[in-house]
Amino acid sequence: MTTGKGPTPRDDLVTMLAVDVGKLGARVDNISDKVGDIERQVGELAPVAAVVSELRERTTAIADTLTRMNNRTTGGEPQKTWSWTGMGPEERAERLDELQSWVTEVLVPQYGDYLRDQTLKPCWARHPAAVNELAWLYVEWFNAYLAEERRTRDAADWHDRWLPGVITRLKTVFRGCPHDPGE
Repeated sequence: MTTGKGPTPRDDLVTMLAVDVGKLGARVDNISDKVGDIERQVGELAPVAAVVSELRERTTAIADTLTRMNNRTTGGEPQKTWSWTGMGPEERAERLDELQSWVTEVLVPQYGDYLRDQTLKPCWARHPAAVNELAWLYVEWFNAYLAEERRTRDAADWHDRWLPGVITRLKTVFRGCPHDPGE
């Protein structure tokens, strides 16, 4: 209701509020754009977070395995070759579990490039020759990397001699393997 005398204080107030609401709307739009950018960046980081989580789990599993292996010996003494025929059922099961942990948490993840083409089949534990080869390789690996008295030459021998020799013999062990590939 104007009288023709110009805007009233109420009109001025409405105009000022409209300007402020317009500015506020522009700020909300700006913040909304920034939130959209952040959501997009978070979405892009989700796969990275999943990989980091998986690496954390694998690293923890490897560390646990190495701790368990290191605790098997007293004072970091080198391990002796295992004699499966001299073990009772309980010790045999315990050692096979230890070997399984090493194969799945150290050998395959760290040296898997050498084991392509099914050099090491999932049914390896059902092949006594493979168990003997892997147990011996594990003991040598332990002595080269975890024993208190280890030398660089031991690690070099493991990589240059022991691992390639076992891989060659495993190919023979698994030739004509009767087990299903999924076992």
